[in-house]
Amino acid sequence: MIVPGKPLGAATRHVPTVSVVMAAYNAQAFLAEAIESVLDQTLRDFELLVVDDASTDATSAITGRYARLDRRIRTLRLARNGGTGWARNAGLAHARAPFVAICDDDDRQMPGRLAAQVAYLESHPQHVMVGCKIRPFGDVAAGLPLAWLPGGDTLARPHVLFQALYVDSANLFRRDLASVHCLRYPSGPAWEDWVFQAQALRIGDIHVLPEVLLEYRRHAAQQTSPARLRASGPRTRATMLRVLEIAAVTCSRAELELHHAISPSPFGLASDPDYLLRHRDTLETDAEAWLGRLGRHAVRAGWTTQEAFAEVSAQILRRLPRVLRLTQAELQAFSG
Repeated sequence: MIVPGKPLGAATRHVPTVSVVMAAYNAQAFLAEAIESVLDQTLRDFELLVVDDASTDATSAITGRYARLDRRIRTLRLARNGGTGWARNAGLAHARAPFVAICDDDDRQMPGRLAAQVAYLESHPQHVMVGCKIRPFGDVAAGLPLAWLPGGDTLARPHVLFQALYVDSANLFRRDLASVHCLRYPSGPAWEDWVFQAQALRIGDIHVLPEVLLEYRRHAAQQTSPARLRASGPRTRATMLRVLEIAAVTCSRAELELHHAISPSPFGLASDPDYLLRHRDTLETDAEAWLGRLGRHAVRAGWTTQEAFAEVSAQILRRLPRVLRLTQAELQAFSG
């Protein structure tokens, strides 16, 4: 719901090429920089929908000031705080362009991001969504550019069973996913971008561009900060269960715990150190058996091919000994 007395800014008759949806909540520290990075895009034909998720700081004043300066900016202020997925869905409901780009309120877009992603989807009609490499920066330790989906597009379907393909603030997709296929970001305790990507894979392909087109800010207050990620096990397991259901794969509670523990973390953290250490003597054998069962189920359900799943499975099994060694070393350092 939009707050009474604060309606969405009037849209022009011109339909832009891209609707940029930016959910914002108490974002006064970084919001102006995030908006400026959208305004600096080489592709100029866009609308920017900034959805204020009932902020209590100066977010509304900042978005209002930018909307008065640039007619391409339209603002929504929600009556209650519903979370990122809720806010993005509100923006999707008002998006008019054939392509939708997701931007976060604390990241920086590289100037060529929209142009490169739109060009890819325009030339690849079988693809419904495209991401890109990201470069972390900010207070939390940064690192090399990341692309969470390794390998070719055929690996997207098996890969999404274990982790999201990329951060959603690097996402651009066809608006038909929402307007025709009725996809929405999910509610409840889940990583909404991960579920959204799995839903999209039921409709078409997803590609990750090899260029760095997004600078992804890392700071202690965000949901993907190291401290919050370590406490997010229940949310991640709930997400995995929903993604497996989308792929028509069922699993027991014990299988879900194992699946969570061996799945790679996009930020290099062990998903469940306690589980890894409790089961270190049988972990590799158990993982190999579970991945075999999971692969048979996923192939039988038509979600992926045997060859693609085998490649992703092999990647996970190769990294397990190293993850276990690092986990044991961290425990010894902590105990010492």
